[in-house]
Amino acid sequence: MTTFQDKSSGLQFDFSENWSDLTQFDENPDVKKFAKGLSCIDFAGLFSKNKLVLIEAKNFKNRPASEHQSIFERLGSKEGSPLANEVAEKMKDFIVFVSHLSQTSTVSESEYWENLRGHLLEKEIMCVLWLETDNSKHEGAEGKQIFATKGILSDFLQKKLVWLADARNVFVASQTNQLTNPFGENLVVSVL
Repeated sequence: MTTFQDKSSGLQFDFSENWSDLTQFDENPDVKKFAKGLSCIDFAGLFSKNKLVLIEAKNFKNRPASEHQSIFERLGSKEGSPLANEVAEKMKDFIVFVSHLSQTSTVSESEYWENLRGHLLEKEIMCVLWLETDNSKHEGAEGKQIFATKGILSDFLQKKLVWLADARNVFVASQTNQLTNPFGENLVVSVL
């Protein structure tokens, strides 16, 4: 089992042995060195040796009630989803990073980046927004609104990432709702 703690989201990711070539981008020295204004996803790795999985983590749990409306606005409405736009931009920046790092990293690291780049070219890609919210605490209309906005977010994210991954491989996942976790027990996420 490989464990990463994502400080920006306050989430811990436990990856099973079915994962390989895992990278936490915020902690990767090559990424830190070459970031130059680009914002990247939180994790990438190979699942079952053949699927490149890109993960962006967001945690909106335990936010004060005064922030709930801004969270709904960020998730999206029928007009659009700022969060889907942000995640799609980070996925694009990931492509830029991998292409650049496969050419400029040290010899030992460039093989790793070249391997990721190869998977990008094969189009065996899954894009995951790991999104934790307090929907279990909300009842009635507010709980239904969270559920509905997650659906809207998922639709917009699939449309934004159609150039990168088949819509069936774009997920909004959550530990609170195990039905949305495409990896089952191969990826366990908890709040720090």
